[in-house]
Amino acid sequence: MIKTLKVDNILQVNQTYFINDPSGELADSLGDIFRNSEYEVLICDLVHPERSTVNYNPFHYLKTEKDVLDLVDCIMSYTQGETDLFWNEGEKNLLCTCFFYIYESGLQERLGLNSIIQMIQNFMVYHGFLDRLFYFLPESSLAFAYYRQFQALPEREKLNIEIS
Repeated sequence: MIKTLKVDNILQVNQTYFINDPSGELADSLGDIFRNSEYEVLICDLVHPERSTVNYNPFHYLKTEKDVLDLVDCIMSYTQGETDLFWNEGEKNLLCTCFFYIYESGLQERLGLNSIIQMIQNFMVYHGFLDRLFYFLPESSLAFAYYRQFQALPEREKLNIEIS
């Protein structure tokens, strides 16, 4: 019933809308209705970026260490199922390692979430990828600190990250 009420209100097409649509279902079913009513429909899909009509780079908005940690927490909380505890401390350390690497690199305007995904994919495919990447980082960097915490994990936990 709630979903029907929302769609009924949206179909009035009488105002500016910002619709949070995690499944993409509303964009698929209502996008043409808005376009035909001369609305500009913008889609930001972080799961399937190829479907996006806008570019969103969260690194543009990160100004402090807390901002980076908040973003990592946000990603972890919004990608975790209700009964599935996908993220563990090791995965959080891996995400923080990658996010701080880009944040501290000074390349955050050119690199985005796709770079994080590539780093994690390379970690899973190429043994020692992160070791080579972090070899040249100063030990005072936050990326290196999280990398060290990640490296301290038992091999079994790191293997579980690779499998998931």
